[in-house]
Amino acid sequence: MVRRQEIGDRRKAVLFHAASAGEFEQLQPILKKVDRSRYFVLLTFFSPTVFLTEKETALADAVCYHPFDFPWSAWFFFRKMEIQYYIITRNDIWPTHLFIAQKLGIITVLINANLYRDNHYTSWYFRLLFKQVFNQFNLILTGSERLKNNLLHLVPHEKVMVTGDSRLDRVIELKAENNNPLLPESFVSSPTLILGSINPSDYPVIFEGIANYYPNGSQSLDEKDHRIIIVPHEINKSELQIIENKLDEIGFSWVYYSEKEKLQNSRIIIINKIG
Repeated sequence: MVRRQEIGDRRKAVLFHAASAGEFEQLQPILKKVDRSRYFVLLTFFSPTVFLTEKETALADAVCYHPFDFPWSAWFFFRKMEIQYYIITRNDIWPTHLFIAQKLGIITVLINANLYRDNHYTSWYFRLLFKQVFNQFNLILTGSERLKNNLLHLVPHEKVMVTGDSRLDRVIELKAENNNPLLPESFVSSPTLILGSINPSDYPVIFEGIANYYPNGSQSLDEKDHRIIIVPHEINKSELQIIENKLDEIGFSWVYYSEKEKLQNSRIIIINKIG
């Protein structure tokens, strides 16, 4: 790993971290506004799914995996890359990296901060834990006054600002950029259940619920004129195979989103691609 200074790059280094594809979507409106003549943008991911598809993105000067949360790996990474700003979105917070960043004088920022559950700041255990973690940030940006008030149970007033939610900014961007319908007309007229970013731990509840509500499988979907879109959190062959098997077991036919010619007449779509 070569130091940027050794190759003549004098820009300030900003580390943006996105755990997976959803967090990367949240970061995109912000990344587009960064003055790249002044700032070197290093983008890190944790999920291999998004890393493999976005490792050549034009929104960053360099892309790599985020190091594991060990003191030595955090210290080495920050020092080697000469990071000056460490920016995290949503919930993928690495406490050891935050602690090391503070020790090294790195400015830390949490954007789209989310603290909905009361027990995160009313339970003595969670309050102590989250207070220690959130106070490591120099600045916390959140989406509403309600969320700000929740955060104020843990951090001083001057650390929190309401700036809106970049997820909404990204949705507006995508709507403006897209001139082609993402789904066929049949999905416009039918009530559609979207199962977004589901994990294997969700499968028992989800597929049992679907089986109970649609006891005759695809026939029940036809009778109710309902449709289902399934979005796995990780799009890889093993995860998709599990979902296929679950749907087959409870009597549902399905198609992949990539099978464009079959979407119009399908009642269940499995998303198997990003972007």
